[in-house]
Amino acid sequence: MSSASGSPRDAACRLLSRRSHSSAELRQKLARLGYSADETAAVVAEFSARGYLNDDEVALRWAQGLARDKCWGRAKISAYLAQKGISRETADRVQREVWQELSEETVARRAFRKRFAAAKEAPSPAKAAAFLKSRGFSAAVIYKTVGGFTKDEIE
Repeated sequence: MSSASGSPRDAACRLLSRRSHSSAELRQKLARLGYSADETAAVVAEFSARGYLNDDEVALRWAQGLARDKCWGRAKISAYLAQKGISRETADRVQREVWQELSEETVARRAFRKRFAAAKEAPSPAKAAAFLKSRGFSAAVIYKTVGGFTKDEIE
């Protein structure tokens, strides 16, 4: 038994009852709680087999929410998924699915409007471009978005 209190299975159940986790994220949290690599691997394998852990599904939900609710672009979503331990192949597949459902230009325009709606005057193109870049949008999307707004559209 490990130095952590309770079983790794119980700890994993507690963690997953709060929110969805990727396999890598659950492994990392169980390790921080003091469970051995063997115990952690066994729990992750069991939970994956039972369908409690599904990196494809959780990555898709995260990516959809980040694009729709936070108005993030491809680059920022990819970085987030990587930080959560989602494989590059899964992240790429999820991104393709998300951007088939949503238009990246529409999401960028919504982010732009939300950020600059209260501005008394239209932001400079450089300021608007820097904001959209920080949200993870590509240069092509930024160019289309920044070039296509007037002050009336922002309000």
